[in-house]
This record gives sequence, C-alpha cells and structure tokens, in this order.
Amino acid sequence: MAKQMKKGGILKSGLGCLVIGFAFLVLVGLFSSGGNSGRSANYTASNNTATNDTTPPQTPAPAASQPPQRSEAEIAAERRAEKIDYQFSAWDGSHRAFVKMVKSVMNDPDSFEHVKTTYRVLNDYLIVEMVYRGKNAFNATVTETATQAFDLNGNPVSADTIMADIQQAVEENQAAMEEAEAARKAEEQLRAAEAEKQKRLERNASEAVRAIEKYLIGKDDAQAREKLEGIIEKYPNTEGATEAEKLLEQLK
Repeated sequence: MAKQMKKGGILKSGLGCLVIGFAFLVLVGLFSSGGNSGRSANYTASNNTATNDTTPPQTPAPAASQPPQRSEAEIAAERRAEKIDYQFSAWDGSHRAFVKMVKSVMNDPDSFEHVKTTYRVLNDYLIVEMVYRGKNAFNATVTETATQAFDLNGNPVSADTIMADIQQAVEENQAAMEEAEAARKAEEQLRAAEAEKQKRLERNASEAVRAIEKYLIGKDDAQAREKLEGIIEKYPNTEGATEAEKLLEQLK
C-alpha cells in the first residue's frame, strides 16, 4: 500500500513537472518573439528614417546640347574634301597612286625620292604635278617632273576624258549665257517700253493742262476745275498732274 502510494505520487509529481516545463517554454517563446519583432520594427523604422534624412535632392540632368544642323551642300563639300585628302600621303604629301605609276616606269624604282607634289582641282578632277628624283639608265640621279590627272576616287584619267567633260561644261555654260543674254535683252525692251509709256503720259497730261489754261480758265472755272481733277486722277506722278494741282489751288 505504501509502495502504491509512492508510485502514484511520483507519477503525479512527474506529470506536474512536465506541464510546468511546457508552460515555461511557451512563455519564453512568446516573450522572445515579441522582443525580436519589436527590435526588427524599430531597426527598420530607424533605417527608413536615416535613409530619408540623408538622400540628396534629385536634380534633373541637363539636356544634351544638339549639334548645329548642316546643309546638304556643306556635307557634300566635306565629303569631297575627304576624298581629295585621302589620296595624298600625310607623311610627305605625295599622291599615293601617282607614286606607284611613276615607279612602275622608272629605270630604278628603288632610287625614287619624292621632292614635292602640288595639285589643282578642275571640276571633278585633280591635276597632280610631282617633282621627284631617281637614277636613269646611266646610274645618274636626275630630277624629273610628272603630271597626271585623277578623279575624286584616285583613279587616273586621260586628257581626252577631261577635255570631253570641259567641252560639255562649256556648251552648258554657253547655253546658260545665251539664256541670260536673252533675258537681259527682254528686260531692256520692257524698260524701254515703260519709259516710252511714261513719256506719252507726260505729253498727254501737259497738252491737257495747256488746253484747259487756254480755253477754260477765266471762262468756265467750274469746268476747268473738273477737267484738272480728271488730269490728276488719270495721269498721276506726272509733271502735268503737278501743274494741274497748282492751277486748282489758284482757282480756289
């Protein structure tokens, strides 16, 4: 009997301890969760506050400046100049293709020495002149001058090609000159016709004023005034109109 009671007491005591321990763990978990949540919230709020306080104000980026617009003529002129410059060496100013042409016919190509190169532009062609030195068949160094025409792409062209283009340009220019001359003559004719017209108006206005002075003024001043006003209206900007205005003033 004593042993049974002892066992029952031990069981009850063990169950009580388990219940108490479980309750303690639950309470510890709740307090830990609440503390961490509070700290996490406080940390987040603190970070947000710090971020808001230290972020510099946003300023709009300046608009990129646009390059000035160029005309088609300016672009074409620039490309033309680039084509010409590309044909010449930046080292000594020689024309690359011309140097190869000259060397190909020299007695000793290895003796070639460039002296200077000049050129002029003729329509769409370059007339290139090059002074160079080299050894002849007698092994003597001589100075020579060579001239050759090239197009804007650096291709050699013959004199016949250039002359044909020049002739065409001359003919087109001749036609333009003839048109200009015809226009000039037409303008002269129109100016002469205008001058003749103005002379005729001046003559008619003066004759009308003389007739009014002779036959109406002093005899029928009312009709004279009417006729004078008609002259002023019909022949403006003439000497006769100016005389008519003076007579009107006298008749008032």
